[in-house]
Amino acid sequence: MYLHQYDYLFAIGTIFAFLDAWNIGANDVANSFATSVSSRSLTYLQAMCIASVMEFAGSMGVGARVADTIRTKIVDVAQFTDNPALLMLGMVCAVVASSVYLTIATKFGLPVSTTHSIMGGVIGMGIATLGSNGIHWWGGNVNSGVVQVFLAWILAPTIAGGFGAVIFLITKYGVMLRRNPVMKAFVTIPIYFGLTSALLTMLIVWKGGSARITLNNAETVGVIIGVGAAVALLVAVFFLPWLYRVLIKNDWQLKWWHIPLGPLLLRRGEAPPMPEGHVVVQDYYRDHLTLEQLQAQRGSPNLKTQDIERSHQQTKFGDSTLTDDKIQHDGHNVGHDASPVATTAAAPTPLSIIGPRPEGKNSSPAVLFWQIKRVLFRGVEKDVVGMQQKRNILSGDLAAVHAHAAHYDNRAEYMYSFLQAMTAATASFTHGANDVSNAIGPYTTIYYIWANNQLKSKTPVPYWILAFGGGAIIIGLWTYGYNIMRNLGNKITLHSPSRGFSMELGSAITIILATRLKLPVSTTQCITGATVGVGLCSGTWRTINWRMVAWIYFGWFITLPVTGIISGCLMGIIINAPRWGVAFRRIDSMSKLIDYAEVQKHKSKDSCWVILYGNVWDVTQFLPNHPGGANIILKLAGKDATEEYDPIHPPGTLEDNLPESARIGMINPETLPEPVKAAKDVGPEPDTTVELPLAALLNLEEVEAAGTKKMSKKGWAYYYSAADDLVSKHLNNTVYKQILLRPRVFVDCRDCDLSTTFLGYKLDIPIFVSPAAMARLAHPDGEWGIAQACKKFGTIQMISNNASMTPEQIVKGAGPDQVFGWQLYVQTERKKSEDMLARINKLDAIKFICLTLDAPVPGKREEDERGKFSVEDTSQAIKDAGGAELKGGGGIGQSLFFGTDPTLTWVETLPWLKKHTNKPIILKGLQCHEDAYLASHHTDQVKGIILSNHGGRAADTAPPAIHTLLEIRKYCPEVLTKLDVVVDGGIKRGTDVVKALALGAKAVGIGRGALFGLAAGGIEGVERVLEILRDETATAGRLLGVPKMSDLGPLHINTRAVERDIYDGPANLPGIEGVMKGLWVKAKL
Repeated sequence: MYLHQYDYLFAIGTIFAFLDAWNIGANDVANSFATSVSSRSLTYLQAMCIASVMEFAGSMGVGARVADTIRTKIVDVAQFTDNPALLMLGMVCAVVASSVYLTIATKFGLPVSTTHSIMGGVIGMGIATLGSNGIHWWGGNVNSGVVQVFLAWILAPTIAGGFGAVIFLITKYGVMLRRNPVMKAFVTIPIYFGLTSALLTMLIVWKGGSARITLNNAETVGVIIGVGAAVALLVAVFFLPWLYRVLIKNDWQLKWWHIPLGPLLLRRGEAPPMPEGHVVVQDYYRDHLTLEQLQAQRGSPNLKTQDIERSHQQTKFGDSTLTDDKIQHDGHNVGHDASPVATTAAAPTPLSIIGPRPEGKNSSPAVLFWQIKRVLFRGVEKDVVGMQQKRNILSGDLAAVHAHAAHYDNRAEYMYSFLQAMTAATASFTHGANDVSNAIGPYTTIYYIWANNQLKSKTPVPYWILAFGGGAIIIGLWTYGYNIMRNLGNKITLHSPSRGFSMELGSAITIILATRLKLPVSTTQCITGATVGVGLCSGTWRTINWRMVAWIYFGWFITLPVTGIISGCLMGIIINAPRWGVAFRRIDSMSKLIDYAEVQKHKSKDSCWVILYGNVWDVTQFLPNHPGGANIILKLAGKDATEEYDPIHPPGTLEDNLPESARIGMINPETLPEPVKAAKDVGPEPDTTVELPLAALLNLEEVEAAGTKKMSKKGWAYYYSAADDLVSKHLNNTVYKQILLRPRVFVDCRDCDLSTTFLGYKLDIPIFVSPAAMARLAHPDGEWGIAQACKKFGTIQMISNNASMTPEQIVKGAGPDQVFGWQLYVQTERKKSEDMLARINKLDAIKFICLTLDAPVPGKREEDERGKFSVEDTSQAIKDAGGAELKGGGGIGQSLFFGTDPTLTWVETLPWLKKHTNKPIILKGLQCHEDAYLASHHTDQVKGIILSNHGGRAADTAPPAIHTLLEIRKYCPEVLTKLDVVVDGGIKRGTDVVKALALGAKAVGIGRGALFGLAAGGIEGVERVLEILRDETATAGRLLGVPKMSDLGPLHINTRAVERDIYDGPANLPGIEGVMKGLWVKAKL
């Protein structure tokens, strides 16, 4: 059921969810790629392309298909179960707060945790609605509760920094500080490629994805090692020969697409001389000075003596600057006599995507297209590394920071640039798998509540939302990611491919292991920690720009309180704002928390308090006026009545019937007792069999069974129950089985037109939905869900007087030609009925009034009366409260009839009704031909009749509708020409429909069938019920040989087995005397 009254909330949530996701791209994803761009392993354009592919692949391929309603599990969601729309509003406030804060942080270059940003928003709205007691500050372990934020500040950077440092130290001492680092790199490259691939496989196998991966421990280890070994082998066979030709043989003619040639490349001859200005390996350290160069430039005014001495000890190998005491001699120095052109040239200027502004007006297509390119691709043409060199208050003496880091062989660095591209892709993939889908969790909650009006602890994430969030993330990265990148990377420490590879791999390992161990880590904090850890491997703390690190930590520290304050203020202002129709309340009453023990003291008819939706209400003055009688409230006095109240009351009932002063405070949730299961629940036992899809349900019996499994026992008892011994209920259906069909052959039966008319309105199928009360006992879609199904099948819904939704809510979103009827139970207090008729008169979609006559007083429905409470418990509760002792359990049916007028007459009621509505009247519940005959004499207002025994719920052993229809055909068939006659009750097959239409009914009604369909699958469940009956009816009509339903007649059926059971006494009609002998004298059939 879509909450169209909150369309504006969904729209606002959509806008700010897009802004939030845009900022995730511009901030979170950007700081992940800052390392790769800063080391010059990737250009900004390459980084954007990799991120676009891998973020989508991670989120939609491996990302969770189901997200927690609130990922961080920090708010007591159970408090919103009965008012999910309030959580929807709260999540909108949380998304607004998060997106606004992220926008400001991104503008000022603060790399912040987007996870903690939305968490702060959720905490703020949670405090505003539930108070501090509604927040899970400590969840009992490190991966739940608000405490995880503070732990993440320590855990994530430390663990990632440790992994990054270990990887870089192995690379540094195993490759970079060796005599011939290029050849040593040839050994490590396949190993690192295999390790990175194994880690990515580990994530996929552990996390699964849209397809469940079930492997035992041995198989998991085998797959991970197998993939890593296979990739290492492929790299050794195909990639290393290509690198050897490029770096050792200076084969400048090779391109990346030559890599698949593998060993064949080793047979190539000597490469021709390299053209002047051609670049194979760029200088990764250009614009970064060594200590010696900086000392010479500055005259050493700001450098420490030991640093100067150290810089004099540095020895240059080829293009690598190394420290003497750290060089490990092992013989040959392969490649050090290579041409310096290949290793020291600057990278070529990238091709401009935007280009110069074309001539013309701003509104011209060419200029507009240029403006679009400028917005989308302005970051692509930014020199991020150059921007990082600019000094500001945060950069400090950045040249001195970089000077303390050694410069390594550019050719060896070139080899690690490929590894960094792979680790960057892996980091992006892990970010997509872990953060992207969860980042849009709040928006998923907003959408799910708006679409279903209910709350689940696990909410399915539609693919379109994943695509929506992923698209916004990529746009944010492309358009503004450079702003975060220019504040990171080299502004923290010197970056190069070997360092950047170690940083990203260390961060990726941390995220993957944290996913497995469920540790609270953030991508932002992992990459920052890894950057610092690798930077410290230079052997001195001076290689780190601690001002920038402090600035980053400052951003982390303020994220939670700032977003919390913004969200909390928004939520608090909205839910407590003055508005039309709501009186002001005292602040002390509004915020007062009341203990459960205090509520229990007020459970008498002199002082009656109940808890509804977390609020404490004083309903003492309302007891005499409750439509269900005082006993219904007294049995819940001093208790939480929400579970009993919600499914059977339309929204707004409390506010419409109680003054604002009756709400005396909020219940203190910590004082509520644990729920206790009723000792004498009625209904079927829970079924643990596998749930079948709706399409697999082939008849209404199977739909009812499926719906029963999903319903509460109280709801099942109300729907299933009937009066006394259930004789009429069962006879309603079994009577159809006694009527036989008389098919005709040699007729064209390709098609059968099912359409019919009722009150002049066309029905696409001869099946309508009868008044069915309390539909929300079956499903939150309620009567609105039934209306949507009726719209799809082009039929009528008669709305129950006791609907669990308002008529305005039910008809909202109706089709332009959709027809509704309104069931009327005339109240003893006629003013209430007159007010309701005034409301109905204003609703154009409601075309007629269905006046119910077959239940002037409630029948005895024993299953319903047992209901939720045992007889003893309920009776004692009412007796203790000072009410009249209840003989039996009450039940929903009993309560709904309270206040119904049992004094209706032909003489008085119809004239009264005519004064208050001009809509046509349908009389429901006629059970004998005499009343049908009388109705036919009021055709100025009465336009149709429904033959019904109230589903067997009123007078048990009352005749089924088919008996009454046969009586009419026997004694007064002219009624069928004066009024539209329909039947209701017992319809379970399409053949039942055909038999009723053959006897003169215009259509048939279903009630329980629609309710159980609703329970089985919401709107789709009701649609399945109508689909089954439609198809079966069409099949029966074709087999009978009728091209359209209006051709059906008594000749198509054999009713002899039923005729003996119908009334055979006097006609009892005005103007007809004597006893009618024989069954069909009057009908002349």
